[in-house]
Amino acid sequence: MAQGLGTVAGTVVSSEDSSALIGANVLIQGTVLGATSGVEGRFIISRVPEGTYDLLVSRVGYERRLLSGLVVKAADTLKVRIAIAPLPIQSEAVVVTASKRDQSLQEIPVSVSLVDSKTIQERNSITIDDALRYVPGVNMVQSQVNIRGMSGYSRGIGSRVLLLLDGLPLLTGDTGEITWETIPTLQVDRVEVVKGSGSALYGSSALGGVINVITRDIKEGVESKARAYVGAYDTPFYDKWKWSDKTRFLNGVMASFAERQGPLAILLSGGRSNDDGYRQNDFYHRWHAFGKLSQDFSAYENVTLSVNFLQQKKGSFFFWKDLDHALLPDGEQSQSHITTTRWNANASYRKFVSEDFFFTLKGVFFSSTLQNDSMGVKGSSSRARTGNLEMQANLIPASSQTLTFGLVGIFDDIGSDARLYGSHADYGAALYFQDELRLDDLVRVTVGARYDFQKVLGLAGSSQFSPKLGFVYTPDRGTTIRASAGRGFRAPSIGEVYFNALTYAAKI
Repeated sequence: MAQGLGTVAGTVVSSEDSSALIGANVLIQGTVLGATSGVEGRFIISRVPEGTYDLLVSRVGYERRLLSGLVVKAADTLKVRIAIAPLPIQSEAVVVTASKRDQSLQEIPVSVSLVDSKTIQERNSITIDDALRYVPGVNMVQSQVNIRGMSGYSRGIGSRVLLLLDGLPLLTGDTGEITWETIPTLQVDRVEVVKGSGSALYGSSALGGVINVITRDIKEGVESKARAYVGAYDTPFYDKWKWSDKTRFLNGVMASFAERQGPLAILLSGGRSNDDGYRQNDFYHRWHAFGKLSQDFSAYENVTLSVNFLQQKKGSFFFWKDLDHALLPDGEQSQSHITTTRWNANASYRKFVSEDFFFTLKGVFFSSTLQNDSMGVKGSSSRARTGNLEMQANLIPASSQTLTFGLVGIFDDIGSDARLYGSHADYGAALYFQDELRLDDLVRVTVGARYDFQKVLGLAGSSQFSPKLGFVYTPDRGTTIRASAGRGFRAPSIGEVYFNALTYAAKI
């Protein structure tokens, strides 16, 4: 069998000045094989079955290029040098979130923004929400994210924007909120922000948009990374706001090791972060770890497993004492803190049945444990277990048409103190379908719909039908006119259904 395998190797450079391009994606069409260019723009794809292939090359800020008819011979290495041209606008970037498949930004009917790993590193973004503050149309209110003002503010009872990690939901099962600290920043390849309702493909919580954090692929060979930072807060501008004589610090260290040898790849990462905060009781101490394992069974099927872990102790600063003490919390807040332990395990299996049909089976299990020593509910605790399983298929019946369809199943098992929302469970299922049709070289039309069913045990079930329609007109390479319409919805989390705000307020 090994005698029927070959290798594709080469370099990716800019056609403008022949400079090497790091971070270009090189994919062999119709297979699961691919690579990312590293130092000096080099890449290598091994274990390629003998045959004729098309090679797709893409990088943010550069045109996509398709090399057709490349012949790979057994026990031989095909060497290529690929030159791609820079673009004045990033219309050729490849994204996967908008239509649940690889697609150029120029082809999709909704607005999408990208944040790449280089931008995250240059700004020293400790968590992903720090990086999102620079994205047009995205506003952050503390840890709450708003896209184009659609989401509102709902502290502690969920998000109106769906957060994904490698295409799988990463929302807590009890409150349905986003925990940005759970995301392994050092391992992020890019973040895709879909602006507009995404319920027709992603269901509940995609009411205000979708944020998909995509972790980096593991390159051929061995790679090690380390990152450390340290900083200090200045003294308050007003003397009467000064509440501590000690210098307040923030610091962190993280490291990773990755290795790919043929079909097997492994990545391990971990670190610790601390922040004293510039306000009293606004601190955090955080441990985090991430692991990823990828195995190619053949050129047409692979499986990826990943585990993510976070342990955090965080102070509670909800509101200030008064104008003369703006950096001091009011009342019992100075003694309040929350300790959380969160971990999730992801699995994804992908198989190309033919060049025109492939399917993906993926699932996530998300566990969250919380010890709450905050006002009104001091000493309370909560644990949440969430599962999500999805099967998606893509069919290309013609060169001008792509069909995407899938089935989703979810469950939540919640056990919490009666002072929070008690112990409950819910489950749900969904079917979705999308048809993308290219009418000619100028016009594309997208039609799709999703049906969701959700039930909290002990309550009546509910359902929602979410249609969508998209249109893209590209009169020339530098101009794209796009329009879309769809329905968004959000099923309430267990926390929203059962939490008694009046009781909580009375205890405060």
